[in-house]
Amino acid sequence: MDVYIKYPNDIVIENKKIGGIICNSFSGADMTKTKVVIGFGINIDAAKPWASLADWIDPSKIDAELLLAKILVELEEHIQLLEAEGWGLNISDRYNKLFLH
Repeated sequence: MDVYIKYPNDIVIENKKIGGIICNSFSGADMTKTKVVIGFGINIDAAKPWASLADWIDPSKIDAELLLAKILVELEEHIQLLEAEGWGLNISDRYNKLFLH
């Protein structure tokens, strides 16, 4: 199942929004360290007319805790890459591959 980001903050599968992402960044007074707060939501089993993962996967087989754990592991890997390399080609390329144009 291919999952993409659609501008400005939608999480989509087959052009159907199943969730969203919001980020808020801020810096300290000396502007040396930027912090980002990331929030996201994913419809696991929503009533129609909204799309949810249940449109593609049997809801009884969706383990929300395991899904969250996998998302957080991926997020941590990307954060580590961002901290190590900055917003360079690796992060930009990964983002552009996931962005629905």
